[in-house]
Amino acid sequence: MVQYFATDRPGASCLRAFGNGWIGLYLATCLFWFAATASVHAETASKTRKAPAAAAKEQAGESTAHKPGAAVEKVVASKIGEPTIRRIGPVTTVTEVSSGLPFPARVDTGATTCSIHYEAIEIKDPAESPEDNVGKCVRILFKNSDGKKEWVNTTIVDRVTVRTSTDDDERYKVRLKLRWQDVEKKVLVTLRDREKMKYPMLLGRNFLRGDFLVDVGLGNEK
Repeated sequence: MVQYFATDRPGASCLRAFGNGWIGLYLATCLFWFAATASVHAETASKTRKAPAAAAKEQAGESTAHKPGAAVEKVVASKIGEPTIRRIGPVTTVTEVSSGLPFPARVDTGATTCSIHYEAIEIKDPAESPEDNVGKCVRILFKNSDGKKEWVNTTIVDRVTVRTSTDDDERYKVRLKLRWQDVEKKVLVTLRDREKMKYPMLLGRNFLRGDFLVDVGLGNEK
């Protein structure tokens, strides 16, 4: 505020006006500086508070986005768990593992179990009733299409009665290990006289299930 006094000497009023104006400018500059400093400190504090959250989000994003190996490993693990389906033709060759004999086999998706030709059977302490022979040890003589023969020891698991046009045929079921290329399974196999049939072995669903797709276009396979 500029004040004027009548009693001042000439020029004194001008000096006081100038002094008061300089003090006002100084005070205004100080106020502006304090306001600017407070604004800077407030902005810095805000950024400091946001930094941990932003860093956490960035770190979380980096843990997933910058690790392509994690996604690849997940895909690979999924593929490893999936079954490998093999194509098999209507006619193939299957090996009975215990004897090592290869058998020409007809693939039959309508058959529940496999079936194999046998030459002779010897049951330990045989009973007259076939039902009473279930669970007993047995020796089976297998013969393949090349005329090779081998005895195999196993156990009778079940028996089934098959009604034919002439009579009722009692057939035993045993567990045998069969192999087709890289697939080896121990499955239930029905013993049957297939001497007059073209194929000494029939490959049923219990061997095919989960691993094979029958492709009739493949023809004969070895």
